[in-house]
Amino acid sequence: MLCGYGFEILNLNRIGLSVFEYNERGRRCYEKVGLRVEGRRRQAKYWRGRYWDALEMGLLASEWADLYPLEPPQLPYLYQVS
Repeated sequence: MLCGYGFEILNLNRIGLSVFEYNERGRRCYEKVGLRVEGRRRQAKYWRGRYWDALEMGLLASEWADLYPLEPPQLPYLYQVS
């Protein structure tokens, strides 16, 4: 929904974010929306006794349009003309 607002209302061309590699739930969620891993910042954070990479993820407006095409609004069935 937030990506739709960014692409369809604000007319953005790209939406991106960073996620640490230990955040598997977040990464899966972002991938389900359509974001792709674009890069990796190696050893970006030291946490719990080791270094973790930060993954750079992004989604382009053209990719969003392919995944979620805009459909014309549907009128309720009571107002449709046959």
